[in-house]
Amino acid sequence: MMKMSFMFFSCMAVFGAAFAHEYAIYPVLVDLKINQNRIEAKLESNAGYWYDEILHVPFKTPLPGSDWPEEFEKRARDYVNKSFELKLGEKTLTASSFQCRYIQEPLQPASSKVIYEIIYPIETKDAELARQTLSGRSRFFSEYKAHRDKENVKSSQPEEYVTRLTVSAAKKIHIDVPFENPEFNLPLAGLVRTPFQQKVDGMKNAGIRLVNYPPFLIAVIVGIVFLIRRRKRGSH
Repeated sequence: MMKMSFMFFSCMAVFGAAFAHEYAIYPVLVDLKINQNRIEAKLESNAGYWYDEILHVPFKTPLPGSDWPEEFEKRARDYVNKSFELKLGEKTLTASSFQCRYIQEPLQPASSKVIYEIIYPIETKDAELARQTLSGRSRFFSEYKAHRDKENVKSSQPEEYVTRLTVSAAKKIHIDVPFENPEFNLPLAGLVRTPFQQKVDGMKNAGIRLVNYPPFLIAVIVGIVFLIRRRKRGSH
């Protein structure tokens, strides 16, 4: 009996460590905005691997668009902290805010995305910040890559282990961070956003939130219908 139990748990351990199936691995998109008192990071990634292997969303359980359950948010935050690191000078930055979103594509489920919006507070005098260097490291999906390399089987799915980094400043800078060379360095001269740029972004985001607000959409539709009917009456 003990022997059978040992074999059962051994098999469970082996199969539990295996991945559910092959996954398409696409580049992780990271957008950084460097402000005087914080760094804003927006991470965007294909949802497939996250859904099954990182978040462990139960079968037939929908993942909400926002306000994720605490267990899913914690798994996402822990995985991002393990896979993505930022340092200002010699100091590793710690996130003070971590927001999760899921964008479902019903007609193209394979194109569904997860988005993480992260804020890293920084404590540096304004004049000193532009003279510093932001460094980092990105190795998303390393466990899956190690598994695939060990398996040594040609995948039928695309596998792109790369982080596409964009720094949004007066001019955008684009950097590809490959898995084989995961570290990057960014001198901050010319990359720190001015208060004016931050205000412009704030107004843009407010406009986007307003447009996505249901009562606003209803008001726009009602207004269009009213104008169409008015024109039709005027033409008679």
